[in-house]
Formats: sequence, structure tokens, C-alpha cells
Amino acid sequence: MMGVETSMRLCAAAICAALIGCSSAPDPSARGESASATDFGDLPIETRVRPQAHVDLDFGPPAPPPPLAAPAWPDPGGPPLPYDRLVQRLVVKKGERRMYAMIGDEAIKAYRIALGFAPRGHKAFAGDGRTPEGRYWIDRKNAYSQFHLSLGISYPNRDDRRRARALGVSPGGDIMIHGFPDDDPTGYGSGHPKIDWTWGCVAVTNAEIEELWRAVPVGTPIDIEP
Repeated sequence: MMGVETSMRLCAAAICAALIGCSSAPDPSARGESASATDFGDLPIETRVRPQAHVDLDFGPPAPPPPLAAPAWPDPGGPPLPYDRLVQRLVVKKGERRMYAMIGDEAIKAYRIALGFAPRGHKAFAGDGRTPEGRYWIDRKNAYSQFHLSLGISYPNRDDRRRARALGVSPGGDIMIHGFPDDDPTGYGSGHPKIDWTWGCVAVTNAEIEELWRAVPVGTPIDIEP
């Protein structure tokens, strides 16, 4: 029978062999294999972090840009229009009895205006005394106007003629921006600008139509608002 001392030595040897076998991992290179992508054994401990799955962060569509600021409408009067720049657009606000000369989005000058003797609403037929509404164009200049000078407005357009035809009437025409009558060069007789005295046109003073004549080319858009 094996002695106790011999038996204890055999047990100790078996335990050591087991511990040595567990602590020594097989070397993949010894079997002709390459290390896997997640084998971080040779990296410093602070870099042994497994890569995380990619996450797409969806914050929704981008916010729309802020709305453009409305033009700052100046008060009537002020210096004449500049001689080195042309007006790019005219804006008429019938309810305010104002017309604005625009360069880009900037209103560079305002005018007090008089309108047709019955200005409310869009012009429908000849003689109704209304000033038309909508987008039109400066389509001619008249140096021999009975109202000092005048800029023609392209009323009636196709829609105006169609509406008048449906009513069985003439749409009218000869809508202008003009000055005072030749027999009333000061405008006192017409009560300008406190009284709407035209037949549908937009009236300014003689001095104002002179600078508009110079600075507003044919083809300039004009927006006439209620």
C-alpha cells in the first residue's frame, strides 16, 4: 500500500499540472492560424474596448429658414430719386394712398397719391372710376400727356379682357401714373392728394412724375395692392 507521504506528493503534482494547463492558452500562430479581429491580447489594457454598433441619429428635417423681413416703408417726401440707379419695381398700396419706389427689397422713396374717384376694388369696365389691382408693367412713356408727363400701366391684361367680355362691357384702358392737369399745374383745383380725382389713374405731383419719368424704365413691374 502506498504511503501517505507518497500519495500527497502525487496529488500535489496532479494539481500543479492542471493549473499549468489552464494558464497556458494555445497559440493560434503555432497552428498556422491568424488572431481574430477581437483578440486584444497584445494591446494595452486601456485600449481593450470592443467596437460598438454604429447608431444613426435622426434629428428630423432641418428647420426652415426664418421668413424674410418685410420692407421698411418710408414716409413720403425726402430727397429725389438717385440719378445713378434705376427703380426696379413700384408698389402701390391703395388703402394707404401710397406708392413706393423699390430697388431690390428696399423702398427708397414713398409718394402720396390720388386714385380713381371710386377706387375700392379691381377695375371692371371703362368709366367705373376704379384703379386696377394686381401685377402690371410700365409699358410706355408719354411726353405729351395732358397731365404733364405719364407712365403707362399695362392694363387691361388678358384676364381683365376676359372678365369684361363675360360681362359684355369694355375693360377700359389708358391707366397711367401722371402729374397734374395742364390747366391746373399746382393741383390745387383737384384737391390733390386729399381727394381721389382721376378716372382710375395714379396721380402724383409734377415734380414727382418728373423724377419717376427719369428713374423708371419701360418694363418695370408695378404691384397694385388693395
